[in-house]
Amino acid sequence: MLLHTAAWLVGFFGLTQLAGALLKGVPRRALLLGPGLVALPVLATGLVLGWPWMLLMGVLLLFASLVRSAGLQATPGEGNYQSSILIVLLLALTSATGALALYAHFEKQLLVDKQRLAGNLLTDIDPQGEYLLGERMRDIAADPFVRRSLSAAFGRPEVVRQRVTRQYLSDYFDKYESTVTLYDEAGDPIAAPPGTPPLRVSRAELERNATPTDQQGVYLVNPENPFSSRRYVAYITVPGTRVNGVGLPLGAVRVELTLKKLTTYSVLPELLVDQKFFQPGLATELSYAGYNRGRLVYSEGDFDYANRLPAGLLADTTSRIYVDGLSRRGYHHLAVSGSNGRTVVVTTATYSVGDWLANFSFQFLLSSLLGLLLAGLGLLLRGRGAPQLRLNFSTRIQLLLNVGIVVPLLVVSVATASQLIDSYKRDLARTYERRGQLALESLRRQRHLLNDSTARPTLAALARNVAALTETDLNLYDAHGELLASSQPVIFDAGLLGPLLNPQAMVALEERNRPRALLTEKAGSLSFNALYLPVRASEGEEVVTDLAGHVLPHGRHSKAAETSETPEFDDDDGSSVDELALPTGPILGYVGIPFFDSEKELNTKLTELFTTILNIFTPMFLLFLGLAFVAARQLTAPLKLITQKLTQTTLTGENELLDYRSSDDEIGLLVREYNTMLTTLEASKRELAAQEKEAAWREMARQVAHEIKNPLTPMKLSLQFLQKAINERRANAEELIGRISQTLITQIDVLSDIATSFSNFTNLPAMRPERLDVAAVLRRCAALHQPDASDGALDLHLPPDAETGRYVVFADENLLVRTFNNLLINARQAVPEGREPHIAVSLAPVNGSSVRVAIRDNGAGIPDEVREKVFVPNFTTKASGSGIGLAVAKRGIESAGGKIWFETEVGEGTDFFIELPLAG
Repeated sequence: MLLHTAAWLVGFFGLTQLAGALLKGVPRRALLLGPGLVALPVLATGLVLGWPWMLLMGVLLLFASLVRSAGLQATPGEGNYQSSILIVLLLALTSATGALALYAHFEKQLLVDKQRLAGNLLTDIDPQGEYLLGERMRDIAADPFVRRSLSAAFGRPEVVRQRVTRQYLSDYFDKYESTVTLYDEAGDPIAAPPGTPPLRVSRAELERNATPTDQQGVYLVNPENPFSSRRYVAYITVPGTRVNGVGLPLGAVRVELTLKKLTTYSVLPELLVDQKFFQPGLATELSYAGYNRGRLVYSEGDFDYANRLPAGLLADTTSRIYVDGLSRRGYHHLAVSGSNGRTVVVTTATYSVGDWLANFSFQFLLSSLLGLLLAGLGLLLRGRGAPQLRLNFSTRIQLLLNVGIVVPLLVVSVATASQLIDSYKRDLARTYERRGQLALESLRRQRHLLNDSTARPTLAALARNVAALTETDLNLYDAHGELLASSQPVIFDAGLLGPLLNPQAMVALEERNRPRALLTEKAGSLSFNALYLPVRASEGEEVVTDLAGHVLPHGRHSKAAETSETPEFDDDDGSSVDELALPTGPILGYVGIPFFDSEKELNTKLTELFTTILNIFTPMFLLFLGLAFVAARQLTAPLKLITQKLTQTTLTGENELLDYRSSDDEIGLLVREYNTMLTTLEASKRELAAQEKEAAWREMARQVAHEIKNPLTPMKLSLQFLQKAINERRANAEELIGRISQTLITQIDVLSDIATSFSNFTNLPAMRPERLDVAAVLRRCAALHQPDASDGALDLHLPPDAETGRYVVFADENLLVRTFNNLLINARQAVPEGREPHIAVSLAPVNGSSVRVAIRDNGAGIPDEVREKVFVPNFTTKASGSGIGLAVAKRGIESAGGKIWFETEVGEGTDFFIELPLAG
């Protein structure tokens, strides 16, 4: 069953994961309402029709709805409670499936058992038994011990009967009750119960009421009821010593066999019962009836066939009740037709929802306990070095709620079970005592037979009669505790019970003068309760011998009379008055009543009790598990909302205030503080933005002032030099004016370039993206910067399919050209003096969705301390330049959906990469 559960668990988990992946795009409401609405009618239909496959489909739909409604995902993580809930639901689904499988198996097996039971009831003869019985009778007649005992004047008939029963009527005939009667040479019974007819009368009556079989001397008794137990009677004459073939018989042996029937109170211990040989009898929840030509003639069990099962249902032998049975008003009936118009109907209670729930509960709890044990073993094997299990807040809430619910539920269940078990045991003890008292009263009514100490068969017949009346087994012991007679001598013949009275019972009844003794004994592997009662003479009655004819010791009468005034034992069950009214004379013998079904009866009671507890505990556990899950979600929903809002809190965008209805609880205080924090944060953002803007303008003003100041100094010096030359009236004044004018114009152009660079950075021109062949643009830019033969080299590497127009991007052409030019100029200027420049330009596809441009130089590289400032505006490592070029290029490339980065090695060179997405 555990392997079955594990297999279903793995299968359902795989289906859950697959369904979650396939149905990801389906709206949640459709996945929630669809399976849930379909599951209810499917389950109802399956319950009404009793179809396990339909019930299984309904359970699967209900499971899908629960998983979707809870939004469960089996995502591994620390403290992930959703995975545990999903595993519990999978275990519940697997257990429900296992319970349905058991239900289907039970229905199938029950149908087979009913057919076998009905077939046995319809069986008329036992050919194998008839043949064996004929052989055994011939063996009995030839047995030397039997011959000597019948020929002896003082033979021991009881020993002969025991020998015949043990040696010749065992094995195959264990399924029959046997009675052995011995006759002398005149045909009179030997040591038989009173009323036993002579051999001649018995044989004449048998020939009138029985049918001879194929075996000589073996007869099948014709019962008045066609459904009575099968009964055989066999006779054999024991021949004497023959002289010349002539001699008188020594006597005869009569064997009567009656097929045993197991009743509710079985009179045999189960270890002696071979169920495959016995005619099936009445089980606790089983009834059967026999119909002869449509008329009810026989029934066993509690079901009322006369009033609750119309005979018209049996008219058509092709109807459903003859095929797979008919369910009607909580009972399932199966009819089997036989010969001579006979029909047997076997009835059992239908498989109820409670039975299915009990199987489900047992499998679920067993699987859960096994899972917990495996989880604990896994934690132990991980050892101390493993990371500790961290549980989040929601998981801790749900675990605490579950523990707070399950522990009291377990305590109440255990306490209730303990109280009910004690109550069951007390009730069973009272039941045994009442049945024992009834048997004792029945023996007292036959007191005249008890006084006949000369015939053991008299006591044996009395024991059988009382046992049949009280539906118990009965053993009679003499005053010394030796067995006199038993209603089931096969128990003692098999050596399962000893012939002596239990010493504890002797001590309790004789020495302690208790009215009864209820002890626990064992017969083989069967444990059972045994009740012992004393058989006393009446007060003042003069009794010389006990039940066995033994002379009672002198003074026993007076001892009994004295001790009976103050009995030491009182079970306090309300029967003290009856106990005082019992005879208080000397003990004549003892009655032992073994209740072989006591353990079975107690186990049945305990099974019903634990089934009820499981049926209550498991649904409540699952219900509380779901309630804890919902409660934890409700409690942590505001916290999750706050967490989500905190993750979305930004210094650049707008932040929304939380709207929480209940503002008086702890979470409301937290929400209020969060909203206050957001208000303060907005004020801080505005102040910070103002400060950053002011700082940016200050930095910009400082940088602009610095850049403008550099060209103004040579301009001032040139003008002062020109003014001095004019004042000195130098001859080359005109030449100086021209040269200084050219210098001023150059410096003015520098100032213009500075102003243009800052203008371009602060106000990037509007993008005009278009479809461009990046290979063609890169080729033009590389050709423009191609150096002379004596001034280094520039290598361009394009893919073979560059001319096909495959590498088309969506970007601004001016921005792309300006970026390539800037990078090519920087690459050439990065090469130190004394080293021949070598620049490599390449273009290559990336994953079929983008294109990458690489520009590599063999310059000095970029030092570590300035790498983070390469794309920062106004930063440059060159003597001339504004430091705006790379910043403008980065903004332009990123606005086109691409990215730009570099890789450098000091002293070796730098690689700049530009990656742009291909146009669709």
